[in-house]
Amino acid sequence: MVTFRRKAESIVLLAPLVLGAHATPVGDPPSAARPQVTRDALDELVAAIGRRAVEEDGVPGLTIAVARDGKVAVCRGFGYADAARGALATPDTLWPAGSFVHAWTAAAALRLVEAGKLSLDDDIAKLLPEFPAMQHELRLKHLLANTGGVPSWLALQEKHPDVARREMNEKEFLTLYADVPFAFEPGSAYSLDNSGYALLGMILARVSGESLAEHLKTHVIRPLGLTDTDVCPAESRPVGYAEDCKQILDDHDLAVPMRASPYAGDQALCSTAGDLALWMQSALGRNALGAATTQALTTPVRTTDGEPTGASFALTLGKLGDSAWYAHAGGVGGFRLRAAHYARVGVSVVVISNCASAQVDEFEHEIACHVLGLPSPNPREVALSAADIAKCVGAYQIATTRVSITEKEGKLGIEWPTGSPIALRHRGALAFDFVGEPDSKLVFRIEDGRAASFELTRSGLVTNGRRMD
Repeated sequence: MVTFRRKAESIVLLAPLVLGAHATPVGDPPSAARPQVTRDALDELVAAIGRRAVEEDGVPGLTIAVARDGKVAVCRGFGYADAARGALATPDTLWPAGSFVHAWTAAAALRLVEAGKLSLDDDIAKLLPEFPAMQHELRLKHLLANTGGVPSWLALQEKHPDVARREMNEKEFLTLYADVPFAFEPGSAYSLDNSGYALLGMILARVSGESLAEHLKTHVIRPLGLTDTDVCPAESRPVGYAEDCKQILDDHDLAVPMRASPYAGDQALCSTAGDLALWMQSALGRNALGAATTQALTTPVRTTDGEPTGASFALTLGKLGDSAWYAHAGGVGGFRLRAAHYARVGVSVVVISNCASAQVDEFEHEIACHVLGLPSPNPREVALSAADIAKCVGAYQIATTRVSITEKEGKLGIEWPTGSPIALRHRGALAFDFVGEPDSKLVFRIEDGRAASFELTRSGLVTNGRRMD
């Protein structure tokens, strides 16, 4: 039986950070109002989330990175990269990039399109003649947009159960598709699956004359300054853990194997959370691979009948508050990853964990809400230390009204001149909401070791309270 008793944490603060105005990527309109978030406040939030993941959720290990202005601002590791051996998760821990490789693959393909070596309308039957397209008009753009209808890995394995264990060359592998029907007509629907990107990786290798991993490193990874991304080391692969990481019962729940396959590029590359955040910064926020590539990676794709897919080439798209976001989430071999870029504030957030059930989407979303000035989505209350309580308790002035921040049984409350006190629920990083009012938000600003003021958002109004004692 394996248990996780010691709670370990590693931290790197790399760059001064005040989240303010930022040059937005191609196609994203500028915004006049930009929340200001200090690096210290962001670091406190990351620390609270990471510790909660390890101590409350039972996640063996994770790394969280936040980048801004082309630099990693905060990067922390929590718990263990390998619990059995006591290897700590740190900012330098190499994690499997998983299907994030799809974003690199899409960027590499777009660069070849720009160079005239490929076209988005290229017929796959010409690029991969061994692939049985079965009279379907399958184009390069369909593979990039996950609208090709190519049989999924699951469908392939159902027909050929030994596919993951057999050693095959490309031609033998591609012929396996001959007796597996397409899921739908190319372009008519959207299905997020690795199968189409496996074909895309083969195409890139043939066109470039390099292996997929080497081509990606040379053309879309190293040029963006990613020095910690490479082929996963065979002698020290990261350790991924089973679905229920809080209740690991015996050794068969540990070390979920990562299968190395020449047809699964998402298994080949490892990276750090910081490197992935830098890539999102450079490619999506700073047009480092060219404006045309950024435009393609951030433009929504529609099906042939005009239905939105909610995605671009390799990325899912959406809005949080008034900011567009571009993200990739996935997992492989007992790992989970989410990487997202928020255009309005130019911030990239990456969370990687070695637990297949880790709530990386929740953790990333909580950080994003913080930098965008939105109420925290975290439903759990975070414990306050005695030191933090002492920092905040005191008298404050909101316009002409005097209020008090009080403490009772380890929790804070706010008292007005009339009416009953209101309990405050700590969301982490000295950010609170009013109990019973989830859309409210009260955030303290610390100066010289104590709260100098707070910002209160309530009923859509924003006010400030200034310490008076």
